[in-house]
Amino acid sequence: MSEIKKAVSKFETVRRYYNLPSIPAFTGEAIRHDFGRNVGIVGGEFWSEYYELLKNSDGLAADGVYFFGINCEKDLRAYRLIENNRALSEPGLEAPGFERLIYIGTSNTDSFVYNTSNQKWESRDRIGTDTVYESHDSLAELLNFEADKLVASLED
Repeated sequence: MSEIKKAVSKFETVRRYYNLPSIPAFTGEAIRHDFGRNVGIVGGEFWSEYYELLKNSDGLAADGVYFFGINCEKDLRAYRLIENNRALSEPGLEAPGFERLIYIGTSNTDSFVYNTSNQKWESRDRIGTDTVYESHDSLAELLNFEADKLVASLED
């Protein structure tokens, strides 16, 4: 089982605990998108890792922690990758702290991003985005780190 599948499984464990349904996989083709904010069209590492997540679950959501999907529906519509990144570039809503970052998720305290400058998957302060809490070499590491915190909270 891949490390991303392990993280998805942990998120699903938390969702079952709260009697929430599973999130279906994204069934579309791999995506190319211009994220703006000096990110441009990203290929390679970002999409290969993120698409692996999407093939297992079109986003992740459990106990206030969200990793964005592509076509997620119903209660998760607000947690779409393309739309959330597009909003950060809208006139009047620009987010200067997100230059060179792809916004991939959120929690009560954190923004989860892919840093195109150093190719790291990061957890940053949601308000002061310059503050990096965690930095990981792969999406799987970030997902498992967050999933392990969620699973541990069930045991408390």
